[in-house]
Amino acid sequence: MRGRTTREILRGAGATLQKLAAVAFGAGCCLSIWVYGKGNQEILALPLAFWISVQFWPEPASASQGNHMPREGAWRHGHLWTGVAASWIVAIVGLFLPDATPAHPGLTAVAAESDLALAEGCYQRGEFDKALALLDRLSVPAGLPKIAARRAHDRGLALLRLRRNLEAFDSFSQSLTLDPQNVEAACLLSEIALANGDRSTARLYLDKAKAVDPSYDSVLRLSVRLSAGGGDRPPKRGH
Repeated sequence: MRGRTTREILRGAGATLQKLAAVAFGAGCCLSIWVYGKGNQEILALPLAFWISVQFWPEPASASQGNHMPREGAWRHGHLWTGVAASWIVAIVGLFLPDATPAHPGLTAVAAESDLALAEGCYQRGEFDKALALLDRLSVPAGLPKIAARRAHDRGLALLRLRRNLEAFDSFSQSLTLDPQNVEAACLLSEIALANGDRSTARLYLDKAKAVDPSYDSVLRLSVRLSAGGGDRPPKRGH
């Protein structure tokens, strides 16, 4: 069997190189979508990468061509290598850009609420340690103060059940700062302060709760306790 000529070897190497470039172009586009998408556009990444690779895959007939490269083939090669360079440059630049506000806050909010629901389910089942661990792992992006307030509130409830009242106080304070309308957090802060004998702080948070909802059950109960001089009962969750 006669060995392959130098021309055939070069043609085979060129075809292999074009295949690798087609795959690299598709991978670069896929990575760019993943870097910048931050949402459901990522579903399109793999099909697009496959389509690009197929479009630029060398045709079998090209192996039988002579030295002459048709103008269309030269255009395809130029377009292919330009695409490889551009897609990877865009992807690499995106990897080093600071991650600012989420591109899809709606989707991010849904994911955060799903994680919160999971933690709240653990809390309802009495798995307070597990609920706290889930909440500690949950990172709420900036721009979602209501969800961040809910996370802090849920964390305070779990800590309260674990008898870590001082840590619970800090979590409820954070929740109330993020959501000043959180009457339950204000009442719980008042109850913790009252249980610790700090009546002035208890009155301060009770006043905050009254400003939001003076008819709230815990507000009425705390008002009676403070006016009666009580303060030695453990804190309870408001209703």
